[in-house]
Amino acid sequence: MKIAIGMKSNFAFERFVTTLLKSDFYQNIQLYEENVQEINLLEDVIEFWNPELIILDSKLPSFDDLDILANQKEIEVVYFNADMEEVLNYVKGIFQENDEIEEPQKKEIHYVTDEVKKEIVFKDRVIEKEIIKTAYTSIPNKLIVVGSMWQGAGSTTLATNLSRAFAIRGMNVAYVEFPSSKPYMFDYLSIHAKEEQEERKYIDYANLIRKGRVINKRNGGWREYDIDWFINDSRYEPIENFTYEEMLKYVYSINSTITIVDLSSNLHLPDVQKFLHHADDIYICVDPDPVKVDWLASITNEQGETKKQRKEKLVIDYLNSIEEKEGISYKFLYSP
Repeated sequence: MKIAIGMKSNFAFERFVTTLLKSDFYQNIQLYEENVQEINLLEDVIEFWNPELIILDSKLPSFDDLDILANQKEIEVVYFNADMEEVLNYVKGIFQENDEIEEPQKKEIHYVTDEVKKEIVFKDRVIEKEIIKTAYTSIPNKLIVVGSMWQGAGSTTLATNLSRAFAIRGMNVAYVEFPSSKPYMFDYLSIHAKEEQEERKYIDYANLIRKGRVINKRNGGWREYDIDWFINDSRYEPIENFTYEEMLKYVYSINSTITIVDLSSNLHLPDVQKFLHHADDIYICVDPDPVKVDWLASITNEQGETKKQRKEKLVIDYLNSIEEKEGISYKFLYSP
């Protein structure tokens, strides 16, 4: 059976597909590889792929249009507004029934909802099923920003370890190195040597954006350790003054459930500070060196009056202001 799936978030889609692939009846399933969230995509899927079953998240913004189209094409639909396991069990039940009953003459629409009996008509034979609804909340895409108050405080270590932790749990994650930072991860991953060995080429998104080139979402980055790496190619000069608008284009051209941006010690830059407004989570790495911690305070004169604000103190003031005004919280982290 061919199944197409439409979920409100890519995270929910990835989780559902991963769970489905591990099921004991997966060998009988062909899954459409993309999350069907828009009406034009569903039209193409129906025309060129011919799915026999469509699973739709009722919380999708375009749910009504998708539902109407599926009904018009007489495709069996399961509405996903319940616990994921209940929907999986329901799909499994469809396969069990198809094993026992000949080819159906009529397809019905099935609802996964509150204690409602379902009717599935196969050659005028009615089979009743009861499915109990439990709550399921979709998790939207996340943008996580990691920075440091000074170089060497550990933002790259934290960002890469965080990326790996998400990847190990089966999540779709991308690591982004701020384009104005000195290249590090490119050489750390030895990509220049692996390009020839693995017969694939690394494409630097940031350089393409700076040159005004068109981004091909299928060919960018470097896939390794189940992480999509978008890092600075050390064979080129680092980009200076990567703008706020360019950073937005860069990050939102990456199709990932979780995107982790390593800003390093660039939190003082005005364009970077504007970018922080889009973050879901902000983590700031600090070195517990007493001398460096003192840099977070203002410079005062003998009378205790503020004489000058250090760069680090201005960054903290800005983070405090967006936390107070917009509710965008940040956390300090350090390695003992």
